[in-house]
Amino acid sequence: MTQGLAKASLVLGILALVLVWLPGINIILAILAIVFGIISLVKLGKNKELGGKGLSIAGIIMGGVGVILTPISLAFIGAMAYFGVISPANMLPETCLFPAGTDCIEKPMIQKDGVITFTLKNSLGYDISFDASQAVGQDPGDECDAGYVIQSIQVPFPGGADTICLPDNEDCRLRNGDAATFKLRCQSNLPLYEYFQSRPKLKYRSVDTQAEHMLIGDIRAKVE
Repeated sequence: MTQGLAKASLVLGILALVLVWLPGINIILAILAIVFGIISLVKLGKNKELGGKGLSIAGIIMGGVGVILTPISLAFIGAMAYFGVISPANMLPETCLFPAGTDCIEKPMIQKDGVITFTLKNSLGYDISFDASQAVGQDPGDECDAGYVIQSIQVPFPGGADTICLPDNEDCRLRNGDAATFKLRCQSNLPLYEYFQSRPKLKYRSVDTQAEHMLIGDIRAKVE
């Protein structure tokens, strides 16, 4: 029993040092290492024939070092977060999400000059049309302060060539099953190498019924 406590103290002390970069976990392990080590030494003091004194002392020492290193670790992590070296936002994956039936099929690209490029596939079951001159709306959470304009919409043309719709084109058609490459421009420069969240709102209409609908995207990528 005593030797088991001594071994547990040693193992917990080692883990406390290894996991020092996780302050909440390592402080618990360090305290347990010290407690188990002290209990083991007390039992050993009552029975000199029991083994494990060295393990207990090592566990207590490593647990103590783990306790001492905890505030240092917290200060270091806080400094890293303050200066933006580590940020929860930067740990999230890149995303390109649009409503069902309009699938983002390639990795989005965001440039420092504000140009956001993404490719949407029309899987709605019918042909649709975009007005390239439309004002692009913004959903809550969008980080573009200056607003967007459509720079171009590139759509496949029957026969193999692509058609590039510029802002003066009010009827940019995308057939069912085809994909279009959109270039939106946030009218301000973006910080290089930082992640940017774009939530554009684009209107489109059914070619057959002329009914209008709204696409709300959720695009997140690192500015390049």
